[in-house]
Amino acid sequence: MYKTVNEGLLWNPISFDLTRGNPGYITTIALAPSNPQVIYAGTSDGVIAISTDGGFQWTRFVFAVNRFFTKIVVNPNDPLHAVGLSSTFSAPKITETRDGGQSFNSTISATLPNVPVHTALFVAGTSTFKAGTE
Repeated sequence: MYKTVNEGLLWNPISFDLTRGNPGYITTIALAPSNPQVIYAGTSDGVIAISTDGGFQWTRFVFAVNRFFTKIVVNPNDPLHAVGLSSTFSAPKITETRDGGQSFNSTISATLPNVPVHTALFVAGTSTFKAGTE
């Protein structure tokens, strides 16, 4: 991942390879609205990476069940609460963390149909989110 602070004139790397390796790639990036130092990245090969210091250090979470993360949505009031959305059939569709990635809950979407989830939003002023499927 690269970062610019001068409207794209110069880009500096802020991460190592966050994927499992070839042919993985970053598919989604989300900044926490309440703390832009908190960055989430999801990959095409089942990894969510989190930085709490603007990209200097990263923690990677490689999920046992591989999935393609299409979007990460961060609670606007809590930078440690985020959901990762997946488009992979027969894999968890929503992966939630409420503690900045210390733990994840993938059973939250166990009763959803086996279709991709591409969008979500947090209900203003709450920790409730709504998700949209394909």
